[in-house]
Amino acid sequence: MSNLSAQKEDAAQAVFRVTGKCLLANKAIEGITNSDPKRRQSEKANYEHHLVEAIASALAIKDQFYKGVAIRQVINVCRHANDLNIAKTLFKEVDHHLLREQIVKDFPELAGDRKNIANEVKPPATVTIHLDGLKREAVIYLVTKAMRDAGASEREIDGFKDDINNADDETMLAKSIAWGAPICFLKDGQPWIVGDSTRLNLGQRIKRWFSLWRGSYVHPDGTIELASAKRG
Repeated sequence: MSNLSAQKEDAAQAVFRVTGKCLLANKAIEGITNSDPKRRQSEKANYEHHLVEAIASALAIKDQFYKGVAIRQVINVCRHANDLNIAKTLFKEVDHHLLREQIVKDFPELAGDRKNIANEVKPPATVTIHLDGLKREAVIYLVTKAMRDAGASEREIDGFKDDINNADDETMLAKSIAWGAPICFLKDGQPWIVGDSTRLNLGQRIKRWFSLWRGSYVHPDGTIELASAKRG
């Protein structure tokens, strides 16, 4: 088998892996609207996990045609989840002219978007919350306000409140970020979270992936992560 043929085969297999991740992400989307708040949170985490893995796998494909095919599948997932900003960012990575036309035909909202990584997804501004001397009720109020200001639905906010109802304070802080609140906690003048990629919201995780692709990423708490470090 020639080297070119081997590369094509590897690219085709990578597309197949992306397809599997997209199927899992689509399945999780169906559960996000479940009436059970714990089920909604679980399915939201599953969706984000599989979506990020699909994006990473798609962008790692070197063959431009197969890369475009893989990205098209991920964009279809974003369309299902109404994640337009992420879809726009991914669309800029498709170089194949015919594939771009096909994607726009299915997703007219992307028409006019050109490849320009400088216009990548920008998450909401991070809100700093100083925990010293702050009561639990005040923390919850500030977290829900940050979620609402960032565009979270009242259903998501109610889900967060239900999820932390019987949680201790440390778990409540972790769940605040797990639910996508754009916040940075400070305790004793130091970040409560130091560069933990597992606690970034979806928009931040996508931005982190693109940033590491180019060399480094600055976490909401100011911690700098280099591309040479293990990606998560």
